[in-house]
This record gives sequence, structure tokens and C-alpha cells, in this order.
Amino acid sequence: MRHGCAKPTSLVSKKGKTKRKEVRATAASEDARRWEVLDDPARLHASHRTKLKVRDVGGKGALDTYMRLPVEQYNILDPQRVTRAGVDEFELRVGKLEYLGVTLDPIIAAKASLIEGEEPHVHIRSTDCVLNAGGVLGRFDLDDRFHMQMSTKLFWEAGTNGKGKLQGDCAVDVWCEVIPPFHRVPRSVLEGSCNSVMKGIVCILLPSFMKFLRDDYVQWSSSADDSVQQGYGTGREKQAVEAKGIDQSSC
Repeated sequence: MRHGCAKPTSLVSKKGKTKRKEVRATAASEDARRWEVLDDPARLHASHRTKLKVRDVGGKGALDTYMRLPVEQYNILDPQRVTRAGVDEFELRVGKLEYLGVTLDPIIAAKASLIEGEEPHVHIRSTDCVLNAGGVLGRFDLDDRFHMQMSTKLFWEAGTNGKGKLQGDCAVDVWCEVIPPFHRVPRSVLEGSCNSVMKGIVCILLPSFMKFLRDDYVQWSSSADDSVQQGYGTGREKQAVEAKGIDQSSC
């Protein structure tokens, strides 16, 4: 709990909070259409792609083997942001956000699944979200006035000579009712400024998530097989290999 602030509402305590939320979920046959019951919502969007190099040690510690593991076998990527919530499910804490007198402390529930095909990937999609709004929005029950869809796809490539790659594609769509005093702002200006803020957040969170994923793979592969540990050689060689995993993302 932050000093002087109320403890953020968890996703567990959110369930059954209001009838309006239950009606919205019942009225829509698919989660993707839940936004249709909102009252003239603003539409926000942000997307980003991050690419990382990673040393694929092959064998029992191969990158392909790691990426196909059930999510519950991953180490906790970042204990301060990501916690397990069930089989293939976890909660992501975005962190406290402040903008124009608005305070948000979002918690996103997400589910991960392995998608096979020509381009196998891990698909992480949001299943719920609470905003924990404060400031001027604290009295508006904002959690009942918005809908969010987050989709992150994690691709990998086992290159030759151990030159593997990780790629993350993230897209976030938000529909939110415009409440006072923001209803006085032209819709295009409001959506544009909010899109810029969302873009900045995604540009920070996705590369951070990908770096933790890479580090988790390095840790996992080093213990998968004794031969994998020998593949790193000296400590200096290991540092040099990890240093080559430069973030190729751009905002």
C-alpha cells in the first residue's frame, strides 16, 4: 500500500461489484463487443513492436522449447508487476499514472495461450481490467464506464549459430465514456492526447516485458542441461552475449 493512498482494488474484489458491469457482460455475446453498451465512448488505440536478439543455446535449452512451455512454468517475470492468478492466467500491474489531475493505478487480468501454425506464437489477451481511478475521476465509477482490449503476441525465431530472436507485438484498444470536465474538450483533441499517453506507456511496458522474458529464458536454459551452462563459457563471454541482445524497438 502506498503511503497516504487507498489500496488499489483487486480484480477479485471487482467481481460482482455493480449490476451495470454484470448487465454489460450479459448483453454482449462476445467480449469484443462489450463496448457497444457504453454511452458514446471515446475510442483510444496504441500499438507497438519490440524485437530482441537472444542466444539460442539449442538442445534441451532451446528457445523453441522454452516458448512452448505452459505459462505456469515460467519464472515470475517481474514480481512487482506480474503475478500468477491461475493456469495460464496472471495479473499485470501497470503502475500509478497521473495526467491532467487524473490518477489511475490499472490492474489487468490476462490469459496466455500457445497458438500453433505457420508462425507459432504465444498470445496474451486481457480478460478484465480495473483502473482504480483517483483524483477528479474517483467519484465516477470509471470501471463501469470503459472497456479495454489488450492483445500481445510473442514470436520467436531459432536462428543459425545460436542467433535467436524474440518479437513482441502489442495492441491496446480502449473505449471510455467521456465524463465531466473532459466532455468540454473537442473529441479529436481528447482522443489524440490520450492516444499519445497510451502510446508512451506501451512503448515502456512492452520492451521491459520482453527483456524480462529474455532474461527468464537465459536463466531457464542455463539450468535445463549442464551442457547449456558450458555453452556460455566464461562470465565475460556471457556478458558479451547478453549485451548483444539490444532492444530494437522504436516509438
